[in-house]
Amino acid sequence: FAQGVAQAEKSGKRDVLAKVARMKEALHLTDEQAQALTELMLKHVEENSRRALQMMSGAQTPGETQATLPASNNEEAEIKSLLNPEQLAAYADFQQAEASTAAANSVKAEVATMAARLELTPEQKDQLQAAIAQYNLSHAPSSEEMAAMAQAKTSGNLADAILLQVDYNKRELENKLSLFEGILTPAQLQTYKQAQLDMIEMPMKILPQRVGP
Repeated sequence: FAQGVAQAEKSGKRDVLAKVARMKEALHLTDEQAQALTELMLKHVEENSRRALQMMSGAQTPGETQATLPASNNEEAEIKSLLNPEQLAAYADFQQAEASTAAANSVKAEVATMAARLELTPEQKDQLQAAIAQYNLSHAPSSEEMAAMAQAKTSGNLADAILLQVDYNKRELENKLSLFEGILTPAQLQTYKQAQLDMIEMPMKILPQRVGP
C-alpha cells in the first residue's frame, strides 16, 4: 500500500506543476504568485499522502485524523488568498474550464482502459465515449450520499468511508453494465464486470482488520 501512496503522491505533484502552469497563463500570475501556489499545493499533496499512510497503518486514530482536517481543508481558501481581485474574478471560469477538461479526459481514459482489456472495435469506442460522457452528465452522487461519505471521512472513520465508497461504486457499476449492454458483447461485459469488481473491492482487501466481510 505504501508504494501505491508514493506513486499517487508523485502523480499528484506532477498534476500540481501542470495546473499552476495553466493558472499562470489563464490568470496572468506573477512568478512570485506561481511559486507560492506551487509550494502551497505541493504541501497539501504531501500532507494528504502522509495522512493516508498514517490512517492505513493505524498510526493515527480517528480523533487524531479529524483534528488534522481543518488545516488540510483550507487549500482553496489559501489559493484564493494569493490572488488579486482581477484574478479572483477570473478564477471561477478557470475552475469551470478545468472541470470540463478533467471530465473529458476521464472519459477518454476510461474508454482507453476498456479498449486495452476488451479489444474494442472503433465503433464500440465511439459508442462508449458518447454513452459514458452522457452518463456522467446525468448521474452524480446524491446530496445524501455525498454528505454521508464526507462525514465518514471527516470523522476519521476509515472503515465506514471505505464501505460507503465501495457500495456507491458497486451501484455505479451496475448502472454502467446496463448502459453497455447494447454496446459490448456478453463476453466483454463479463470481463469488464470482473475487472471493475476487483478494483472496487481492493480497499476491502487492504484493510481486512478494519473492514469486515
